[in-house]
Amino acid sequence: MLAEFQNPKSLARWINLSLENPALRELCERSAFAYGRTMRWSAVGGRYADLFLGLIGSTSYPTQIMALLGAAPRATQPGALPAAAGL
Repeated sequence: MLAEFQNPKSLARWINLSLENPALRELCERSAFAYGRTMRWSAVGGRYADLFLGLIGSTSYPTQIMALLGAAPRATQPGALPAAAGL
């Protein structure tokens, strides 16, 4: 949804458009859901683990920690920063 900052008329226009256009509303809902999934702790924790382990030069994580995070271990190049998921 694109609305001008601090502009109630612009926001109202987008709300009305999404109410009148179910396909647009569904696209926005799906996009928001997909983006929100990148903010789950398992995804965020995995990116932090990539960053920290990359900084110390490690190339693998303890399997038990990754299982607790709900994320599968990913290979990391020593010193490499993790890629931003979906961006």
